[in-house]
Amino acid sequence: MIDELKALDLNGARQWILCRGSDRSMPVVLFVHGGPGNPSMWYSRAFDNDFINDFVVVHWDQRGAGKSYSKETPRETINLNQIVDDGLELTARLKQKFETDKVILVGHSWGTMVAANSSCSLFVTKDKSVRSVEEGRFSDDRLRLGVQGGNLSWELVAQEGLAAATTSTFRTN
Repeated sequence: MIDELKALDLNGARQWILCRGSDRSMPVVLFVHGGPGNPSMWYSRAFDNDFINDFVVVHWDQRGAGKSYSKETPRETINLNQIVDDGLELTARLKQKFETDKVILVGHSWGTMVAANSSCSLFVTKDKSVRSVEEGRFSDDRLRLGVQGGNLSWELVAQEGLAAATTSTFRTN
């Protein structure tokens, strides 16, 4: 049985995760809470008991929220870009910890923007060796990207390392 509450240093900020599951070989699901600043770890046991037999469920209190709140955290670091970077670092650590090549992201409200941006960032960084996308379009079997006026529109991300699916518009850098 996995039931672990742990603090990690993610990009210079102490952030907390709660990992629960019955078998560490099950798929890892990272729950990305809403807000910003609306953590759900404190009541996670009320809604994830039905999932922990089939998944390793990880709740993350993002920078500046819940157990990860610290008055020492500079306000200017509590922004979408930084939280996405924190999520990417956390995802890499979870892949290593649970010896898996995929982490499933489940976002709620604000968390959908964090999850979507994380998926897009990983795709662009890994497969195209750039972190930002300029004006234009890109597509392949896994992802369709369109960038216009600094807005990134994307559909279908399902690839090595992260999986998420939505259609929306988010940041490009």
